[in-house]
Amino acid sequence: MLVPKLILLGAPGVGKGTYSKIISKTLKLPIIAVGDLVRNEICSETPVGKQMKEYSNTGKLVPDKLIFDLVKSGLNGVEETQSGYIMDGYPRTIVQAQQLEGVSPPNKVISLTMRRVDLVTKLLGRRICTRSGCGKSYNVAHALDVDYGVDMPPLPPKNGDPSKCDCGAELGRRDDDTEDIINNRLLVYENETFPLVDYYKSQNLLQTFEIKKGLNDLPQILELIVGKYIPQILC
Repeated sequence: MLVPKLILLGAPGVGKGTYSKIISKTLKLPIIAVGDLVRNEICSETPVGKQMKEYSNTGKLVPDKLIFDLVKSGLNGVEETQSGYIMDGYPRTIVQAQQLEGVSPPNKVISLTMRRVDLVTKLLGRRICTRSGCGKSYNVAHALDVDYGVDMPPLPPKNGDPSKCDCGAELGRRDDDTEDIINNRLLVYENETFPLVDYYKSQNLLQTFEIKKGLNDLPQILELIVGKYIPQILC
């Protein structure tokens, strides 16, 4: 089987990060999560991180060069070990896609779609641990539309308290998870990132999957990646 070099496309809130982590465990593929790399730079208050924070807090895309330098760092060793990868949150523009092709071209692209109303609901429901170094995230929203077949239950802490992380710390919201910034981020995605769908479709790399059931959609997504049903999914 061809080792997947996988790109997950999708608007903010579609669940790329959550799906990436489970797919990574199941298929033993490393994740290059650009959002996490950016947040690490911001939290470390590096000069690059300070620049990135200005873009992130207004919902704008970080310039290609800054992001590509992080991606190249994350790709170190992938080509040598032929381990494949899951690219989460990159590329976001045609220019970035072309830059990636020059370093480690993908062999499979899956576009995860979700209705805008459900995206906003899930983004407003995101919660993150406020304790430094924890990094756990949850979702307290339930996106439900029986007529359309949507049923995405919340993903709360296991402790039963929606206000506290499983580590005991308080939960909070990301600075960019406000309704105004969310709508701006979705608009940016539609204008600047969505063209990648046509770009990868023209290369016969693209497959599309509409998210309606949240984590319960994972078996079908994995089947798209490897071409067969996988009975054991490692959550």
